Amino acid sequence: MGRSSRMRAAEETEIQQELGVDILDNSVGFHLGRAHDALLQSIGRRLAEFGIQPHRIAVMTLISANPGITPRALTLLTGRDKSTLTPIVADLERKELVTRVRSETDRRSYGLTLTEGGEAVVVVLKKVVREHERLIAKLLGDAERLKLREHLK
Repeated sequence: MGRSSRMRAAEETEIQQELGVDILDNSVGFHLGRAHDALLQSIGRRLAEFGIQPHRIAVMTLISANPGITPRALTLLTGRDKSTLTPIVADLERKELVTRVRSETDRRSYGLTLTEGGEAVVVVLKKVVREHERLIAKLLGDAERLKLREHLK
């Protein structure tokens, strides 16, 4: 960590100690949200060089694991609605990471498949996710990390 980063971290700690968060201090949701934001920022820094935003990780990983998955199935697995998922898929198509394949049985339907470039990006995404999981395990310990994961499922 560089000098300016250490100074910024020390300043943030000081501000957090001086200011109160009232009822939020006891709120699991508040702290879970902060942890989620920190995770996205950390992963985002690692993925910036690939032009991939963190919330695309799940979409690309699920398409990789399920070639030909329909957008409907993808909405169910990610928990995102169609209006959120559609621009993500369109962005991945523009970047030539995902292609749409028409269904042979239903012309109104199509499946999503990763391109070769998309599969190469998923290899990197999985590496970044594994590294972050190791950091979390280091902070919590393996048993607590597994317990937390099961509670969040």
